Amino acid sequence: MPEVHTQQMLNDNMITEEEKAQKIEELRKTIEECPSLNIRTDDIYLKRFLICCNWNVADALTRITKLFKLKFENPKWFSNKKLTDYRDILKHNAKIMLHGRDKKGRRVYLSRMLGAGNLNLMDLAQLDDLWMEAMLNEVETIENGIVVLLDMNGYSWKMMKWLAPGNVKVASTKADLLPVKHMEVHVVNSSSLMNAAVSLVFPILSQSIKDQVYFHYQNFPSLHEHLGREVLPAEYGGLNENLKFDELANYLFKHEDHLNKSIIYGYTSEPTKAIKEKKKTHSKGKENRLKKEEMKSNKSSKSNSPSKSPRHIISRSFLIDPHAEFEAELNRNLDMTWREKAEKELNENNEAITKMKQMRKLIAESDISQKGREDEAFLLRFLRAKKFDVDKAFKMIQKYYWMKEHSPELFYVSPPSDLKSMLEMQIQCMLPQKDNHGRQVYVFRVEKCDPYKVPVEHVFRSNVLALEDAIRDPETQIGGLVVLLDMAGLGFAHARYLSPHLAKRTVEVVQEAFPMRFKAFHILHEPFYMDAILSVLKPFLKDKIRRRIHCHGNDLNSLYKHIPRDCLPSEYGGTQPPFDNSIWRQRILNNEEYFIRLESYNDEGMINNNSFDIYHHKKSSINDEIGDEEIFYEAEDDADDNKSLDVEIDGNSINYIDTETEDSEEYESDRVLSPKRKAPPVETLEEMFLKHEFSTFTLEEKEFDAVKT
Repeated sequence: MPEVHTQQMLNDNMITEEEKAQKIEELRKTIEECPSLNIRTDDIYLKRFLICCNWNVADALTRITKLFKLKFENPKWFSNKKLTDYRDILKHNAKIMLHGRDKKGRRVYLSRMLGAGNLNLMDLAQLDDLWMEAMLNEVETIENGIVVLLDMNGYSWKMMKWLAPGNVKVASTKADLLPVKHMEVHVVNSSSLMNAAVSLVFPILSQSIKDQVYFHYQNFPSLHEHLGREVLPAEYGGLNENLKFDELANYLFKHEDHLNKSIIYGYTSEPTKAIKEKKKTHSKGKENRLKKEEMKSNKSSKSNSPSKSPRHIISRSFLIDPHAEFEAELNRNLDMTWREKAEKELNENNEAITKMKQMRKLIAESDISQKGREDEAFLLRFLRAKKFDVDKAFKMIQKYYWMKEHSPELFYVSPPSDLKSMLEMQIQCMLPQKDNHGRQVYVFRVEKCDPYKVPVEHVFRSNVLALEDAIRDPETQIGGLVVLLDMAGLGFAHARYLSPHLAKRTVEVVQEAFPMRFKAFHILHEPFYMDAILSVLKPFLKDKIRRRIHCHGNDLNSLYKHIPRDCLPSEYGGTQPPFDNSIWRQRILNNEEYFIRLESYNDEGMINNNSFDIYHHKKSSINDEIGDEEIFYEAEDDADDNKSLDVEIDGNSINYIDTETEDSEEYESDRVLSPKRKAPPVETLEEMFLKHEFSTFTLEEKEFDAVKT
């Protein structure tokens, strides 16, 4: 997209024809005196650049030079063959210019994903180059601009590979340098996969491109407001007949001589040096690039920028997957407050790169590299969760993949659409507002969870899904998570969710397998037998986690001591709107391809079963007994946990607070697993139910009757 120039600008209405002719001649002489540029110098061609640069000769020359340097460095992104060699590619009907112009006099260029599936990215880029060259040979198009109509119908996971950072950078730069003063992109028929793609690409795009992109989904009247209906075919709600691609493609062949000549033009300055430098860069390999990254990090320690910054921990060497690059970009752009917090609380300091390399070495010597992601953004989750203790982080990632392989009925989160009906029940949500310590707050409401409609496995999987979504945010990795469990409405039928097997799996997620810093668990409206339920968990819990469990009953004021009202929904006396997970839910569903990709790295077994045959065709069962083949690591209390600090943000001031003290000593009375408070033994659970006129022996009969009615 064209850049906006704020100085020395001249509007077309403010410059005479004579002055325009003088500037065209001035630019022509400048180019002829420049030995590095072998390009056209006719009036129409030069006018492209002068108009988009508001008749500023210097800016026009700069744009020309940058564009042809880009072509020299990336020749496959530009047309480089005779037009007849593109005849077969044109038959895919992926790119076409519509007849006529829109209501603002602009050409409309249609790009269809449905026809692009069997082409490679370079073919499509070269088709774009051909069409743009043809359209920009028209004075009316140069003056009025171009509209790109991007039809995402047919966009598939296969095309996600096109979004590699290097590709996005070249495409974005090319779009910025095109000599088009007015260009807009209108996107129609987008999907959840498209939304995921946009979330990956947008952070890398220039602001000028972002400002000119419009999303219409299937709302064609919205599209008509910008383009009008006269230029559009019937399939887009227009007044013209359906597309006739052969007729439209003839436009290119009318300009065949001109297009064939255009491939000879280019930038010729110091080609030998450029090629030599390029080869030298590629010959270094991964190891030398890592050394270079570490040297940069060491240099940065002498500057004002914190050496532990994720900008230095996250290199670009291993970032192939677009999802990994998206998360790496979040880390690179992490605010200074969070970097300081990571250093003070998680030991994310000068040794971070060394720890990352140690982690990589352990993974390379294990079978993990065959199971899933091993990019730096992903590994950083585990290092942060274990305060950069490499051995503990490695054990956690081993356990993470072991759980996915051996308990897929609980840990297999893709595709999220399988859980859509449950998510729509408004059972759970990551609240949009973090607490005053910067921690994410996750709410789960038992009352909304119908035990006759929601399988036990779905409840567990939905919680793992919520964690997998939240952990992508580096702020959550650093700040941690607070869980608010509202047990209002807990009935006897919910007992199926409380088996020893699920209890143990839950504890394993919290303590051993998932790279989240669980800072506190707050329970509201717990029943009279809650102590007995928690006593089931107690044997498996580390003391650190025990000290973070708080029961508040119906006392909301007790809850406010830990979670401020300004981040809670109104149902809990908070100042936020009523509980509504629609935005959070839709974000997860829109990113379905991310979760599928997350579990499709493995070459064998459940994790790589893209057809989901094993999960869907095999009846899942949950055993209360733990198999002998399970591997468990000894529960080790982190020796430095009492040094954990949290950050309280009050206006612009930042105060570090000892959260271990906050969660364990100050409000001792609400902690049911505190050493100072004894919970009733588990053996009394049945007695308590009988006392309150519940019968454990009629559970199956009641469930059958309820389902039948």
